[in-house]
Amino acid sequence: MKNSQKVLIIFALLFSIQSKAQLIVEPLSAKFPIDSKAKVKKAKPTSLALQKKAESESRWADCVVQAKANLKKYVSVKHWVMSSYLLCAKEQSAANKTLAAVQLAVKTFEKDADFRSEGPWKDSLSDLLIQARMHILENSIKGDQKLAWAEVDYLLANEQLLERSQTAKVYMHAGELAQNKAQLKAAQNYFEESLARQDSKQVRDKLGSVLFALGEDKKPAAKESTEVLPEAEEKFENRVRLASKDDDNISLLEDSVQYLLNYPNGRRARWAHDKVPEIYLNISDKNTEGAREQALKIILRSDSSRLLEWAKILHRRGEFVGGLQLSEKALLAQSASTNAAVLLYIAGRSAAFVGNYVKAQKYFEQYISQHPAAEDIVEVHFRLGLVYLRQTQASSAIVTFEKLLTLKKIDRYELSSMYWMVRSLQATNNPRALTITDEILKRYPFSYYGLRLLMERSSGKIAWPTALEQKQVLKSNYYLLNFEKKAYARVTLLAENNWHKEALLEANTLPIPRDAEGKVLLAQKLSQMQIFPGAIRMINDAGDINPELRSLDVINLSLPDAHRNLLEAEAIKQKLNPVLVKSLIRQESAFSPYAVSSSKAYGLMQLIGPTAQEVAGEIGLQNLKMPESVFQPDINIRMGSFYISKMISQFGGNVPLGLAAYNAGPTRMRIFVRSRPEVQSQTEKFSSDPWDEMWFDEIPWFETSFYVKAILRNSIMYKLADKARMTNPDERLVAFDSVLWADLVLKQ
Repeated sequence: MKNSQKVLIIFALLFSIQSKAQLIVEPLSAKFPIDSKAKVKKAKPTSLALQKKAESESRWADCVVQAKANLKKYVSVKHWVMSSYLLCAKEQSAANKTLAAVQLAVKTFEKDADFRSEGPWKDSLSDLLIQARMHILENSIKGDQKLAWAEVDYLLANEQLLERSQTAKVYMHAGELAQNKAQLKAAQNYFEESLARQDSKQVRDKLGSVLFALGEDKKPAAKESTEVLPEAEEKFENRVRLASKDDDNISLLEDSVQYLLNYPNGRRARWAHDKVPEIYLNISDKNTEGAREQALKIILRSDSSRLLEWAKILHRRGEFVGGLQLSEKALLAQSASTNAAVLLYIAGRSAAFVGNYVKAQKYFEQYISQHPAAEDIVEVHFRLGLVYLRQTQASSAIVTFEKLLTLKKIDRYELSSMYWMVRSLQATNNPRALTITDEILKRYPFSYYGLRLLMERSSGKIAWPTALEQKQVLKSNYYLLNFEKKAYARVTLLAENNWHKEALLEANTLPIPRDAEGKVLLAQKLSQMQIFPGAIRMINDAGDINPELRSLDVINLSLPDAHRNLLEAEAIKQKLNPVLVKSLIRQESAFSPYAVSSSKAYGLMQLIGPTAQEVAGEIGLQNLKMPESVFQPDINIRMGSFYISKMISQFGGNVPLGLAAYNAGPTRMRIFVRSRPEVQSQTEKFSSDPWDEMWFDEIPWFETSFYVKAILRNSIMYKLADKARMTNPDERLVAFDSVLWADLVLKQ
């Protein structure tokens, strides 16, 4: 690589309360003062900032005016300016009921081929262009049909850019245009193309009217099957149809199971096979104990191969009572088969989750003995160790956790295994507990378990557990190619002008320094620009590489305090300590207002569509628009604070249970809690005793287990960081109640 092809940026930073640090950019030798606690200066009201402000305030005409000027004025970020221009022009056209503004925006886009270039803007710009052209199409059908056909032509020529629902809508509009011209055969074709992509009553009705006009509205009678069925099988089919029609679950289940026994390869065998778990889950959801037991007796008559498939489904769906019984019955026939490991895994986990520790121990021990190299061996060891502890078999738990810690790929379970090893050793008065505690405090000082053990060692009063200040100057070579240098400049420009979503997307394309110091220095820049997700990740990684970088100055960069006034007001309104809401946001979205999860949860507090709609109704929030509304911090924090408060209330005021319900869903949590008397009791008796918190690791969903501990950890760190800057060392100590989360809910 030639020297002219790369740019070297050297960050130099001194963390200190008294002295300011410096950022040195080589080879220019320019120096910019930086303070580790400083925030980005308020951007001057540039036209770029004014455009974003107008967009966020729905002042569409003002946004359009600024955008036109900014396309020429801010060429380096013109793709983002164009995205905003398309959005604002579309909304302005909708408000004014004229297409002039959006047509001009589209024309401006099409004139510059560079708008189609690769970059972090591509998806957003493409989506907004499609939305703009869809708007033109939908609003020109009854007026300028020539324009409408042009948009149909463009959109279908670029079908790869459309969502399936959008393609269906374009074909529907094409059908309407053809119908308006009395081109009925063409209209029929387009309506059928629309239905092929997405079913719609509206389109079916339109197609029906066209077929009526063509005289083809009568559907041809379905051809009778020429297959000759045995009389008995035909009777079974008729019984199944009647039971389906009458919605008689038990009869339908019995007929389906019997049909599969009598005709395993029958015409309706696949349907019946799929119907059995569906019916059982429907019965189970209604929580009618007698009906569930009756349903299981019927299902258990089936052959083992079907029981295996159904056990997998029930286990995956969290129906552990049924999963346990089906897997046990299947094991009787398949204990020596290649399916044995899967069945033992399902049986052991299901038994553990419903609190049947004797059976869980039996199946986990068989798994380890018979399948020591199977893929779930690490998890099985971990859950077996917890099962031993539930049965006060601490010595067996120690052996199991020790074995686990020698296995490969244990990252997910390493810390928890070490922690429960400490508890097992303490239960047997083994002094090795101190040694492993020391190791946890050294390797995981800011984990929930690390902080818990530190509290116990310090009689419940602790201060920030590492150095407060980073004394040495941190320097790092940050190499950027020319295109990366341009991206870095765009990040800075966008962040300074409050284009935070766009700055975040640009920042995601920047190279991450390999060394710990570089990670800290880049994290500092990102944090000052309120690009918190990347900053948090890099600070965590830096501390793992070099533990000396775990000082308060450094870690504070990963403890954002954004939206403070709004957050405090909404938290207090819901009788919550603002620290809880702040800790939850850090875990949910890393303080990114535009975060979207793989499960389509949105915004700071990661609300999914159904939950957002439910909460909006309960708090009287009108005109909720998904997902746009929940990307707004004020709406998101208001709704999320209400919902976490509701979850905590539903579980008797127990904060950890409420957090688990927020993540996993209240229905799944209620099922888990009901099946475990030792957990159920905690809705009435609050406790932070380690043994009362064992359910954190016993819960069926690893993500939820990590989530609860992470938020409790965050709350402790925020409290410690808040006190750490006090002048008097004694004032830096934070005293924790016997119930560590007691103060996270405010007293009525």
